[in-house]
Amino acid sequence: MPDRLLENAIKANNNKLPTRAQVSAEVRKIQYTGLSGKVKFDSKGDNEYAKIFVYKFASESYPGVLQKELAGKP
Repeated sequence: MPDRLLENAIKANNNKLPTRAQVSAEVRKIQYTGLSGKVKFDSKGDNEYAKIFVYKFASESYPGVLQKELAGKP
C-alpha cells in the first residue's frame, strides 16, 4: 500500500536511506483504488488510469469548452 512505500524502500536497501531510484521503483509497484479512482503506474511512472481533458479556449477567459475526454484503462 502507498502508506508503506518508503518503509518498503528502506527495507529493500538493508534498512538504509534509499536512493531516488529505489523509491521510484517502489512507487511503480503501487496499485489501489482511492477516492479519485484506480491508481497503477506504468514503467514510465504514468498513472495507467489517469484521464486527460482537452479544452478549447476561444478567448482569454475561463471556462474553456470541453472538446474531448481521453480515459486511461477502464
